[in-house]
Amino acid sequence: ETLPANKVLIPTPSLRAVEVRQIEALADGTCEAAIAIFLEQKREPARQSPDWIVRQEAKVAAGLEALAAQVGSREFVHDSGFSLGDIAIVCFLEWFDFRFKGHGWRQQYSSLAAYTDRIGQRASFLATRPG
Repeated sequence: ETLPANKVLIPTPSLRAVEVRQIEALADGTCEAAIAIFLEQKREPARQSPDWIVRQEAKVAAGLEALAAQVGSREFVHDSGFSLGDIAIVCFLEWFDFRFKGHGWRQQYSSLAAYTDRIGQRASFLATRPG
């Protein structure tokens, strides 16, 4: 499963690099909204802002929908093959599963869940996943 020596995670033609970086930014931004929810819920209940949580939940919902649309039924999120976009999406969604068990995104976006599970079985993910 190792990448060939000439394979890069961000394609070199500039437009394709921008496309991969946009996918990465979408996954990262969705993750940041989820982290904001997680941290807000760690505060004592009297100091939590339900409105803040609702705003962040809307960002997560929109991000999940956009990620599902990006992935579709593709083998990899970008036509250049395995890329930084795949890494960002799977890292976010595996963290999201860990922190928000039972969220329901897997049922709502079953093709995104199948993609995450498949990519997450790559040797590089298995070797670097926290225990």
